[in-house]
Amino acid sequence: MQVRGQTYKDIIAGGEYSFEVRLSVVTSENPLTVRTFGMDELFSMSSDVKAFVEEPEIGGVYSATMEFSLLSDGAEIPRMARCTPQFRVTDGTDYSNWLNKGTFYIDSRTISESPGGITVFNAFCYDVMSLANKLYNNSTLIWPAKDTDILQEICGLLGVIRDVRYGDYIDQGYMLGEPEGGAT
Repeated sequence: MQVRGQTYKDIIAGGEYSFEVRLSVVTSENPLTVRTFGMDELFSMSSDVKAFVEEPEIGGVYSATMEFSLLSDGAEIPRMARCTPQFRVTDGTDYSNWLNKGTFYIDSRTISESPGGITVFNAFCYDVMSLANKLYNNSTLIWPAKDTDILQEICGLLGVIRDVRYGDYIDQGYMLGEPEGGAT
């Protein structure tokens, strides 16, 4: 869930504004190395997700994709690199905080060269939900288990943080039986 600060709201209310984007890419996990590409390096970036989901839905889980193209300087950007698109709003004087628009992982990548000799890195990415499509068979829970414990374990396995907007829906403490083989 994105929290839009007062500066963001004030700039939007002013009526004359523009958005800036940047892309942070983890080029190495150990040691952690992050490279940020600004608007002067990005040719295009698009995703099929909303920046702000206003109302949570019970059981609503959506996988998203993102594509981007950027000026390549020959540096290696590995497959499955973690990418975080970010944006902020400005009126030319004031700037809001940078807001993350999700975390994506590079699935495919290509290098192309324009007629002017400019080298372009192109990538197609999936979000972490696509990583959830794997067997749930290494549970450490004692079954039957509480729904809240199951959710916490799955979030931990995926490396994601539970969305607190769903608190009242999933905090009932329902006891559930162990899933049968083949559950993801």
